[in-house]
Amino acid sequence: MDDIVKPKKSLREILPKRPSSQITRVRPVPLEDTPLTSSSTPPVQTFNQTRLSRDVPKRGIIWGAGIIVVVLVIILLSGALARATITITPRQAAVPVTGSFEASQTPGAAPIEFGLMRTTDREQKIVTATGVEQRSDKAKGLITIYNNYDDKVQKLITNTRFETTDGKVYRITSAVNVPGQTTKDGVKTPGQITVPVLADKPGAEYNIGPSEFTIPGFKGDPRYTAFSGRSGGPMTGGFVGEMRTVSPTDKAKARAELQEAIRQRIVEKANGELPDTALLFADSVQMSFNEGVPITATSSSNNVILVEEANLTAIVFDNKKLARGLAVKLLPGYNREEIRLVNPEELKFSLINKITTSTVPDKITFNLEGTAKLVWDFDQASLIEKLRGVVPAEYPNIFALYPGIEKAGVSFFPPWSGDIPDNNARVKVILDLK
Repeated sequence: MDDIVKPKKSLREILPKRPSSQITRVRPVPLEDTPLTSSSTPPVQTFNQTRLSRDVPKRGIIWGAGIIVVVLVIILLSGALARATITITPRQAAVPVTGSFEASQTPGAAPIEFGLMRTTDREQKIVTATGVEQRSDKAKGLITIYNNYDDKVQKLITNTRFETTDGKVYRITSAVNVPGQTTKDGVKTPGQITVPVLADKPGAEYNIGPSEFTIPGFKGDPRYTAFSGRSGGPMTGGFVGEMRTVSPTDKAKARAELQEAIRQRIVEKANGELPDTALLFADSVQMSFNEGVPITATSSSNNVILVEEANLTAIVFDNKKLARGLAVKLLPGYNREEIRLVNPEELKFSLINKITTSTVPDKITFNLEGTAKLVWDFDQASLIEKLRGVVPAEYPNIFALYPGIEKAGVSFFPPWSGDIPDNNARVKVILDLK
């Protein structure tokens, strides 16, 4: 009936229904035992703002300090490990060489200067004796004569005497020209030449070790104290008395074997005694062999020790002096800069006037054929010193100071270092040869 008033719906019925999945249930939170008062408020969970504000700057400081330490370590390691490589392309020339050239032992007397090197070696072999003979032999060896008198060549005639401090006399076996002094950077160096000598008398008492000599013929002359002699090895072979002998056939065979054993060894020995800047061509080497004094193995033995002695004399050239002489003659525009030969082994050398182990003229003529590869030199130590402490942009100006440099560049490790290390051991120079 219309006049009947229906009861009002409850609030739950009036509001729209939500799915149960969207209903949020609130769990009761237990309160502390302290009772609430009208002036109290519920406890609120808060962060410690003061502590947080203090932690943030501390972390920043730690990170900053760590970065600084890393940077310092990198800088220190960069200094300790720094390297520099200087790559140089020097001036170079390939010059065809053919024809004859003149050289002299005396500086300035010919376009090319040469020197002499002498050395000795010996070998021995046991052979059965077949007889006895009477021997009277003189000791022999090599001495180096020094001229500290002046810059002029001093000629000494055959049989010029050289005397030891105890009066033993030895004579040179041929005439020689002793080079004069040379001067470089204000320092005088005595001229010198090595020659064979023979004892004045036979006998074992002349078999002596390395000794000092004077020239008796210069007594009363200023040259007496300015000229001297010195033997680098012993004098050997002196003997007087009976000696066991071997048959000619056995001796010839033994000597041939001994000479073969010595031949290669003495050349290797000569090469080993030369400085790195010296050049020794095969055709400039002259060897001679001498029969040494045989040795009786024992007083009761029928064996004899045959001794073979070898003397080697060779003409040697200083690399730079030979290169300079070739450039003066064959290279137009060459202005006597420092230069060297990089392929001497590719040149064919032949001596026109032959030499002996005891006689070498002051001037020689030789043929040379091939292509000489010449490279200009420069002072590496000076270059490194000039580059040190200079910014890389200035390097081209420094390279331009050296006529021997055609092109150059510098690289660094680590790449950012940009400085030539103070320690030269950490600076590498590479020559780029064509």
